[in-house]
Amino acid sequence: MLRDIITAKKKSILIALLLAAVLAGLSYFILRSAIDRGKTLWELSLSQMNFTGDRAEARIADRDGRVWIALELASGDRDVKRPAYIHIGKCGGPSRTYAKYRLTDMTDGNSETLIDISPDDFAKDLPLSIQVSQSFDDVYLGAACGTIER
Repeated sequence: MLRDIITAKKKSILIALLLAAVLAGLSYFILRSAIDRGKTLWELSLSQMNFTGDRAEARIADRDGRVWIALELASGDRDVKRPAYIHIGKCGGPSRTYAKYRLTDMTDGNSETLIDISPDDFAKDLPLSIQVSQSFDDVYLGAACGTIER
């Protein structure tokens, strides 16, 4: 009987230690993910353009002194590979013929880009606009746009 009690206590201690190790590991990866994403500088919604019904969300963060941009399509066709750009000026402003920054193409409705510029230098050019195109066939036809402002 005493032997069964000791064995049960050992099992309980072993389970508690195992559970603590799993929780510590999960906490490390969750914390590491938050650190990797950097400090959020701006969050904005990209509104539809040209009656597409497409909308997206953007998060701009400081990651190790550089600008990191994440885009996620909120509505629209996620299967279409879409070019994305940052232009000088606000959405709906004069037509722009070139991009200030080329972002990673949106695939499966997502895009992440790390731009080799400090957040302070990036902010000097504000306002800037993020534009997602309808597709590579319609690269000059915007699907969604959002303005980054101070």
